[in-house]
Amino acid sequence: MNKKSIAVALGLLALFSSCSTDSEDGKGKDSVRMLTSFSDNEGNTYSDFKYDEQHRLLSFSKEAIQTIDDKIISSKQTHTSYTYFPDSIIKEITGDGTHIKATYILTAGRISKATINNSGYTELFLFNYNTNGQISQISGYEDGGKTIVSWDKGNIDNVTISYDGIDESNQIAYTYTDYPAKNFIALEELGYALPILYGVEPVLFKQGSYGEYPRNLVKTVNTADSYTCNYTINNQKDIIKFMDNRGKEGNFTWR
Repeated sequence: MNKKSIAVALGLLALFSSCSTDSEDGKGKDSVRMLTSFSDNEGNTYSDFKYDEQHRLLSFSKEAIQTIDDKIISSKQTHTSYTYFPDSIIKEITGDGTHIKATYILTAGRISKATINNSGYTELFLFNYNTNGQISQISGYEDGGKTIVSWDKGNIDNVTISYDGIDESNQIAYTYTDYPAKNFIALEELGYALPILYGVEPVLFKQGSYGEYPRNLVKTVNTADSYTCNYTINNQKDIIKFMDNRGKEGNFTWR
């Protein structure tokens, strides 16, 4: 598996435990909403979410089914787990011939280095932060790649990806809705609805291990192609449905 596939596999899910405050919904600081399941219109189902007492994700399962004319032609099941230590976090993905292990090193409470191993193939990422505690640079790709992240009003407004010092590749600009990002689960299939950065583990990003997280949900993603995102929100401010203008759709349940 190539390095991009590893990063995508490790970006299976960005889980947000929705910790409400008095000023947001009157329920108090201890009110927490947690995801229980997700399914999309492309055969992917996430389930069996488990959390620790701090509402950090411990594990989940995923089933990916491919069909032709309503007949199942393939099915793959994987299990993802997270183990937390004072100075590191371990993530493992296993099942159906898959074994990916990632080690994230913490410096002053933020991830400074990640080592990802997939059946003997190893990739290294290094992370830097600005004075506001926001992730500003990701580097260490095998091909000399570097991602520069700019922020505005608490959101990531622009991402520039370069290779070997040449800023000629991908530039991505985002606009945002007024919806808070904390109530959204950005799974692999819907990752562009939030700025999920290559090399950044999205669950750990939302849980605070990469510093500040974007405040709002993305409205448009402007790159070589442009996407528009739409959301359905229930009375408890949970995102229960996501759709984009390309036909992708996801449904969420909470407790």
